[in-house]
Amino acid sequence: LYLTIDEVIQYIVERELDKGMVELKAKRGMILAMDPMTGAILAMAARPTYNPNYYYEEPDFVRRNPIVSDAYEPGSTFKIITAAAALEEGIVKPNDTFFDPGFIKVANRYVRCWLDGGHGSQTFKEATENSCNVVFAMLGARLGQEQFYKYIQAFGLGDPLGIDYPGEAGGLLQRPKNVGPVELANISFGQGISVTPIQLLCALSAIANGGTLLRPHLVSKIVDPDGFIVKDFHKEPIRQVISKKTAEELSLILESVVENGSGFRAMVPGYRVAGKTGTAEKPGRGGYSDKRIASFLGFAPVDNPKIAILV
Repeated sequence: LYLTIDEVIQYIVERELDKGMVELKAKRGMILAMDPMTGAILAMAARPTYNPNYYYEEPDFVRRNPIVSDAYEPGSTFKIITAAAALEEGIVKPNDTFFDPGFIKVANRYVRCWLDGGHGSQTFKEATENSCNVVFAMLGARLGQEQFYKYIQAFGLGDPLGIDYPGEAGGLLQRPKNVGPVELANISFGQGISVTPIQLLCALSAIANGGTLLRPHLVSKIVDPDGFIVKDFHKEPIRQVISKKTAEELSLILESVVENGSGFRAMVPGYRVAGKTGTAEKPGRGGYSDKRIASFLGFAPVDNPKIAILV
């Protein structure tokens, strides 16, 4: 059994994950890397981990692979889906202007921007760079529940993708009948919806590769004892989600997030990197807590993507 895992990338991923866990005193950490053009998993690691020789000494949740089996609220990394849907439907263009006073009234609630006082006047491109909740809540309202859900599901969220690995979860989508204006606004910036890490990175890969959702896979080939290939595993398209034009347009906006916005720490000299940051509040009993899930997803090079990563 030959895996798609690249041992050099896997080594770097595990090294950086261990370093990050110590530096940030994190409870959990995960890194997933894949080839966005083929769906091949290049590296996959989660912490806390365990010694497989003594698996029985660890609780169930440590032995599970959370990258395929656990769902979480993605926060602002989910804005890539909202942006893709809005651009594809033509309800927003990169240079359309918005005004963010720091909040937006939705039904009888106030949805607030993470920045006190808001971002003021900004283009859609700048709103993505700033990760502005108010603008994305506006886009969710323009899309409407039915149209928005069509894209969420087309991007592979809410159902297992069919990776060749046991225990894959489908994530959690609220029932459409329960999604009113407030819920729609929250989903637009990544709250009130749960996804698995593998789902989210596959969605980003669809943007990177020109709009096609691919089935992720870990096995590259099966070879018999005499060295003959019994089965080869290749790229498996699931569906075209957005047009090539929309994918290219959004890729340039996500490149701008790294160059001019919240993803500046992902800049790599000599490479064009696209990405999106996310800071999700963790839901607890009776509402959201002050605990956070911090994440970043990105791909490079923008003009010929070779790797997509979710941290």
